[in-house]
Amino acid sequence: MVEKGGGIQFILEKISKFIKNQHTALIGVATLVSAINFCIANNTVSILISGKIAKSLNDNYEIEPRITASLLDIFACIVQGLLPYGAQVLLLISLSNGKINYLDLLAQAWYLHILFIFSLSLLFYKQNITKMRAIR
Repeated sequence: MVEKGGGIQFILEKISKFIKNQHTALIGVATLVSAINFCIANNTVSILISGKIAKSLNDNYEIEPRITASLLDIFACIVQGLLPYGAQVLLLISLSNGKINYLDLLAQAWYLHILFIFSLSLLFYKQNITKMRAIR
């Protein structure tokens, strides 16, 4: 439905304005899947929706498909785990019978925090590797 309505093309045109090289394409993929997941609160569907755009960026900027796939999965997972209206968070809070609230849960989500930090580090590390290859 999104594709037939021109949504995929619209998103691709908007995101393409900010993408200039491999590094910004990787950031674009991470931002794209995060934004879609934020809107629909379903990581699987957000990956499916953003997959075509990611594939297009992947082909245009000659990015390894496994890197793009990893970014799609990682950032969908991070956002899904932090959404207060996401299924996982709602289930955990309901199972606690009111003993924890969203902020308590968020403070203890170490895996998501660490995953986010390492993923951002990888994105910036990848940029430095790309720069080093260009210098040689």
